[in-house]
Amino acid sequence: MDHDETALPLDTLLADEYRIDGILGSGGFGITYRAHDIKLDVDVAIKEYFPRDFASRSNTVTVRPRSKGEVEPFEWGVSQFIEEARRLARLQHPNIVRCMRYFEGNDTGYFVMTFEEGRTLDAYFPRPPQQAELDNLLKPLLDALEALHAAGIYHRDIAPDNILVRDDDSPVLIDFGASRQAIARRTQTVAAIVKPGYSPIEQYDRETKLQGAWSDIYSLAATIYSVIAGGPPPDALSRVRNDSYVSARDAARGAYRREFLEAIDWALQPDPDDRPVTVREWRRKLLPNPSSTKAAATAMTKFAPASDGDSRPLVERLLGKDGVGKLKSTLTPKSKSEPGSSPEDGRRGLRWPDYVLRGAALVMVGVFLFRVFAGKEDVAETPPPAAAAPVAIVADAAERNLPALASNPDGVWNKIAFVLRRLGYLNSSGTADVSSIRTALKSYQHAIGRPETGTLNQEILNRILDENVELDPYFVPGATVYGRWFLAKDAERCDITTGATRIEGRTIATERPTLRFGRKRASTGDEFEIYLAKSNLFDVTAPINLSAGTKHEPLLVDGEEISMAQDPDEKWSRQVTRMLRKHTGDVYITGASPYGGTLRFSFPTDGFEPAFRAMAAECGEGILYWIEDWGAVAKDSGAVVWSVVGKGNEAEAKEAAMAKCTARSDHGGCEAYASFHEQCWALAAGERRKDDWASGWGADATIDSAKKLAIEACEKDGGKNCEFITHICADGSNEWSAN
Repeated sequence: MDHDETALPLDTLLADEYRIDGILGSGGFGITYRAHDIKLDVDVAIKEYFPRDFASRSNTVTVRPRSKGEVEPFEWGVSQFIEEARRLARLQHPNIVRCMRYFEGNDTGYFVMTFEEGRTLDAYFPRPPQQAELDNLLKPLLDALEALHAAGIYHRDIAPDNILVRDDDSPVLIDFGASRQAIARRTQTVAAIVKPGYSPIEQYDRETKLQGAWSDIYSLAATIYSVIAGGPPPDALSRVRNDSYVSARDAARGAYRREFLEAIDWALQPDPDDRPVTVREWRRKLLPNPSSTKAAATAMTKFAPASDGDSRPLVERLLGKDGVGKLKSTLTPKSKSEPGSSPEDGRRGLRWPDYVLRGAALVMVGVFLFRVFAGKEDVAETPPPAAAAPVAIVADAAERNLPALASNPDGVWNKIAFVLRRLGYLNSSGTADVSSIRTALKSYQHAIGRPETGTLNQEILNRILDENVELDPYFVPGATVYGRWFLAKDAERCDITTGATRIEGRTIATERPTLRFGRKRASTGDEFEIYLAKSNLFDVTAPINLSAGTKHEPLLVDGEEISMAQDPDEKWSRQVTRMLRKHTGDVYITGASPYGGTLRFSFPTDGFEPAFRAMAAECGEGILYWIEDWGAVAKDSGAVVWSVVGKGNEAEAKEAAMAKCTARSDHGGCEAYASFHEQCWALAAGERRKDDWASGWGADATIDSAKKLAIEACEKDGGKNCEFITHICADGSNEWSAN
């Protein structure tokens, strides 16, 4: 795609790790870039919030509202954009583009997605496909759509250009339109949220409560129609007055099942009330094997919002009652109905279980409304999908002799099932049965050129544990986000957490290892809690270290957790928190894997300090001891100074400086001379007259300003030709001494 003048310049670096390499697409509310993660050395896609109607770019990168009156909608739009990223981050499905991270920068919002290579649906099918080709493509697409709807997410922009087909012929849904809908509703912009031919009539109304699963079903049906007919159906708005829709059976340019074509017509009914309510309901008619559908789908129903007091169907609100009657008389598909069924049955495609589902759903809605109006319903954020239940499987005799299975069979089998799911060999959700595991294992063995036994040996187990499959993004619902750290707080405590950005080595972890620091509100002083991953992930008989650049800090195994080590004086070491604060980039926890080789987890430092300070402000500033640095200086009777830095508070620094002076001074008479907090300190001296010296010190944020203050203090004390004696910063940097 040609470079957009409003887009970020090529080679721009976002968040110090993503280099902009090109533009993948742009629209009314955002620009999607192809970028390269310079730390992980992989390509990614990054979407930027950029509402063209009321924002512009200044200084080549910063995004600004065009006027003061557009500040509020712009900032609200950023929040909606980031919220969409959060919702997507919770959802992991092989046929849905993954959101790996979101962040704010350049006064706007970004989220990072996997870079999906493939062809758009219309490029993949330059000619009408065969029925089997469509069936194979639609099965995973319907699974993906059902997973979205089960999580309370609607795509709202399904069209051929938003379905990519990878090189392995698997489809993936990209470019969600949920946040665009919310923003457009707020800014009164309709054109940016509809795609003529693919958007249903309800998307022309800004009231999103009228939209639901049936809206995505319409768009997917229009996409299928476009593939088999050579173009989309007429625009939904034009169909309201003068419908020129040609049934799929008459428009199709190939041989397709009658039920398949009728299912497309059913889903393309203009009135939302006449369409399938759920993907499950539609799938039974669209695909040939109803026994393959998931039994866990949730029934849904549509009801008009109470906000405007108008409960009429949307088409009637737009056209009027008389017009609806005329419209419905023209919308019966032109294909003949099945023998023994009425035209109405053929149009609606409903069987008795669907009425039962709708009735049950209405009862559920009634119960929900009763609880709301009774004041007993809590409003909560939609939780992420539940994790799969533990695998229930029995190993054979040879497998039981494998050391890993002997020590932790449940954990190992859960990891195997997780990897096989991620790689696409195991399609079941929830608890995997023995047969499914064995079948998936055979497929995996076939793929890597090994005998298809369906059982484990040490080589196969090592290969599976070595597979670099992506874990779900780390996310804390309701938490405040600082870079890649999350602050969660309640009436009793505060916690900051982050998840591992990368895992290298063999592990049975199926969730991202985490770092967590916490403090109870009732705590006093510098009391706080620290958890540095689970100890059972490592071989605890070998050393475990935290590394940041060239610095390495040994860690302590504390029961089920890994924690900070102790200093020689038996105080807890401050090095872990100081490394997280001072280091730029990832830090690493490294140890030996219980399953062989080295195991290393990468954790981000981006956002740690502001998250920690926010936790201190909320739950007690005493914990700043763990990240802030104090220095102190003692002076003996011979004017020799002794400095100590890197302490957590002033009293500790002064005590250490006096102890150092007392232990090492040849003159004695030690006394406190200076202390400095988060600053650099410098000492200068100059001769007043023969054998009479003046001195002065200064402390400030930088070493240069501290040196300047020291010279000024020395001159004020009467010194001439003042020179530096020593200087150092509270964190131990910039240490220098004249002697």
